[in-house]
Amino acid sequence: TATSDGGITFGNMKTIILAGGFATRLWPLSEKKAKPLLHLKDRPLLSHIVERLPAGMEIIVSVNRAFAQGIETWIKNHPDRPLKIAIEDSENDEGKLGALAATAHVIESLVIKDDLLLMAGAMQANWRHGINKETRPMAPRLNLTFRYIHPAPANIGQF
Repeated sequence: TATSDGGITFGNMKTIILAGGFATRLWPLSEKKAKPLLHLKDRPLLSHIVERLPAGMEIIVSVNRAFAQGIETWIKNHPDRPLKIAIEDSENDEGKLGALAATAHVIESLVIKDDLLLMAGAMQANWRHGINKETRPMAPRLNLTFRYIHPAPANIGQF
């Protein structure tokens, strides 16, 4: 929602960051550590993503059981942000939920009824809240802008 001073409020909107994969293509770097905890420059990738989100927005990081402890430690080191963790019950790549099932798991386990911003995969690296400043195409990417978010149907989440 736009404010009179040109800012934006997000009301009760929450962000879900999907981080439940095993990043097997990055092994050995990600064999014992979640990909979002790998460092880019001076801090973990997850820190770069969270810094781009509004300060008061609740952020839920969805992670697999194998890497949950690392994400929990990262969350404890960021007491200034409203962060939560949702843990998928998977210990290996074959047992992971996948993006849609992981999103449903977070919504159902935390009983979320608010609007959501879903951060998944490559979208996380390129996401910027604002208008693109580039004057030419830089790389393929998908930007979605919601002007009005419709209420969810009563049967959402029922499979």
